[in-house]
Amino acid sequence: MDGIINVLKPPGMTSHDVVAYLRGVLHTKKIGHTGTLDPAVAGVLPICVGKATRIIEYINEAEKVYRGEMTFGFATDTQDAMGNVTHYQKVKRFSPKRVEETLNNFVGKQQQIPPMVSAVHYQGKKLYEWAREGKTVERPSRTIDIKDIKILQVILDNDFPRVLFEVACSKGTYVRTLVSDIGQQLGWGAMLSFLVRTRSGCFGIDTAVTLKEIAVQSEAGCLKERLLPLDYPLQYLSKVTINLEGREKISHGMSLGSQWFTGLSDVPLTDRVRVYDSKGVFIAIAKAPDDHNCQFKPLKVFL
Repeated sequence: MDGIINVLKPPGMTSHDVVAYLRGVLHTKKIGHTGTLDPAVAGVLPICVGKATRIIEYINEAEKVYRGEMTFGFATDTQDAMGNVTHYQKVKRFSPKRVEETLNNFVGKQQQIPPMVSAVHYQGKKLYEWAREGKTVERPSRTIDIKDIKILQVILDNDFPRVLFEVACSKGTYVRTLVSDIGQQLGWGAMLSFLVRTRSGCFGIDTAVTLKEIAVQSEAGCLKERLLPLDYPLQYLSKVTINLEGREKISHGMSLGSQWFTGLSDVPLTDRVRVYDSKGVFIAIAKAPDDHNCQFKPLKVFL
């Protein structure tokens, strides 16, 4: 069984919990997720099975889209509603326009410091393991890219305004840290009170399936219909076709010149390409020729 399942992760489970559950349901050890979601967060979590585990790194690179709610007037030690309150104040003269202007300030590439309660590794431990010991350690910042962030709804029913928002961002972005930084810039403090991932690359929440659905379909023997092919999330890579003799060579990891491929003149090449045989079977991901290398170098071979 090789392919990808677009899973709708429920709140209350870690991404690892989902993988462990599906190992039992699918009776396979070769399975992995494509981007950690916090236990409280629901949403799209593509799961790779069999040979598809080898393309996890390519799915992880994809842009993510979230819908969330930020509550102003609070700050917590986890930057979300699961933590202990560290700041509390009633918000006076709340201005949606000012919030919108502040959100716009966060669009683009920037540095972000991962929260202590996260799975980022530091000196052999995950940050949340240091936090459990009551320790705060220095965390190097990382570059993230906020593609877009916009207000969907403003809720003004008490002294602690809430804003429903949508954000499109690069991998490695902590939305709760983004919300915390927005609250600090506004001077009110803010925490993430709700979050759902609605898209991960080409995987959308509208086609995601629940764990219960997967279990039922697996028991009925029709789960293969839910498996998406290995090349489904790789459509952003150019497609090239290799001839029969070249197929044999690339299956052994050999780099090949353009003479082993057909129709290259009709294809604008990306840095990496999808390689198919003459029957249209997806067989490899290869690095395309560049100024330093005139050959196609196989990166992943699936034969």
